[in-house]
Amino acid sequence: MGEKMVRGEDIEKSLKNLLGEVEDLQSEVDKRTERISRDAYEIIDCLQAGKNVPKAEARREGQLLRKAEQVEKAIKRLASPGVNQVLILEDRGKVVIGDGWRFKLPATLRVLLLVLCLSGGTSNGRFVGFKKWSRIQDEMEDRLGRKINKHGVETNLSRLRGYLLENLEPLGGANPYLIQIKRGDGVRLRLLKDGEVKVQNGKV
Repeated sequence: MGEKMVRGEDIEKSLKNLLGEVEDLQSEVDKRTERISRDAYEIIDCLQAGKNVPKAEARREGQLLRKAEQVEKAIKRLASPGVNQVLILEDRGKVVIGDGWRFKLPATLRVLLLVLCLSGGTSNGRFVGFKKWSRIQDEMEDRLGRKINKHGVETNLSRLRGYLLENLEPLGGANPYLIQIKRGDGVRLRLLKDGEVKVQNGKV
């Protein structure tokens, strides 16, 4: 148990450090936006003319890209075990994912989150099955009481991922990569098959 706690603290510390570095890099990128915009035209001109891109600029942008890729891989690893519960506090407009803290989520996204947790669909592993886009659309329409097209589902899926990223937790909580999209199968949340889904103080 002690080793697991130490390992968990190490992972949390590592992720926080990476996220801190990304925030610093983002701040630096924001300051350099105007310069990068100017340099972009120079790079395009170089490529079109068959010339080499200025080494300093190419190297700096490559460093930013590699750092972002490191953070993305770390977040994906944290999502791989999935979560064991989803709690929707309907009267408070909040949700709890896994062992994480409560955070606010708009009504439409609470409905989408619930639909992604439903049983059925294609599954050959530990998690609930993938839902076809058509099923997600139908389930959302039934619960929302209004029409919603596939584009609307996709838009809300992107919004949901944004909230999960904003409320990212290092150990067993919200994570944008809990949402999986598989071509031909559809979409699901990495919720364990024997996990628990609850809607309290209301019905979604």
